[in-house]
Amino acid sequence: GKSEYVEVISKELEIHGTVYQPPGQTSSLPSFVKNHGLLSQENFLQLLRRAKVFVGLGFPYEGPAPFEAISLGCVFLQPRFDPPHSSHNNDFYKGKPTTRQITSQHPYAEQFIAKPYVWTVDMTNRMDIREAVKSILKTKVMPTQQGAMRDRNFLPACSRLLQ
Repeated sequence: GKSEYVEVISKELEIHGTVYQPPGQTSSLPSFVKNHGLLSQENFLQLLRRAKVFVGLGFPYEGPAPFEAISLGCVFLQPRFDPPHSSHNNDFYKGKPTTRQITSQHPYAEQFIAKPYVWTVDMTNRMDIREAVKSILKTKVMPTQQGAMRDRNFLPACSRLLQ
């Protein structure tokens, strides 16, 4: 599933990855992926600033990277989960005290940010992926990062909200 998903995207966009590669081990990534390996936070953010799309592969659930990408002007493209992931059908949630049903990698982003910044696709439907990517390429999005949310201001702003 994931290789085909990324391959469809690669027909329209250059694909970059940040996957750790142990020294001397052969890469299992498709040849069309330009892998940067593990990056420092600053180098990762520099890569995002040059990107148009941040592609979610389904995990981690609800991580911070999509927010970083969106704040820097990227569109987040993520897979839809059908059926939704839950403790009944997903090892990650097994044994955890939750009854949540996760409909995508980042359901909050899907529901509350949405298009044009967040697109959710059926990862097994090549046409759905292709149409989403072509639409994204025609869409202009602006960075959303405001001064209050930059690194040096983020924790003090959170602290003020919690007091």
